[in-house]
Amino acid sequence: MLKHILFYAPARIIPALLSLVSVAVFTRVMPVENYGYFALATAVLNAAQAFLNQWLCQGIMRFYPGAREDTARTSLFAACGALFWVTSLFVVVVGGLILGGFWEPGVLRTTLLLTLPQYVLFALVSLVLR
Repeated sequence: MLKHILFYAPARIIPALLSLVSVAVFTRVMPVENYGYFALATAVLNAAQAFLNQWLCQGIMRFYPGAREDTARTSLFAACGALFWVTSLFVVVVGGLILGGFWEPGVLRTTLLLTLPQYVLFALVSLVLR
């Protein structure tokens, strides 16, 4: 049990610390009037991850105990990995087209465009933790 705790704890603590540090860095780098854009981008990131990636995490938790053979587990992980890349590609392409092509240039567009790779990384971390 201790081995699992030692393996799992850094995976949860490090992203939390990075989030805390990113807030500190962004509040020092960005002007005060642009901090609302950062908060909006974070909210969009969390909402997109909740709608588009939580079902994959729940699917792993639901089907992993039933996959007793190594081939079944490999198939489960391969399917979830493929679906992760499909949803991530969808978000990046559609988000890039909307923000890059139709959105007026400015701080909000830049902030939301920077959220796209962050979405992929957060979704990947969430999936790997499951």
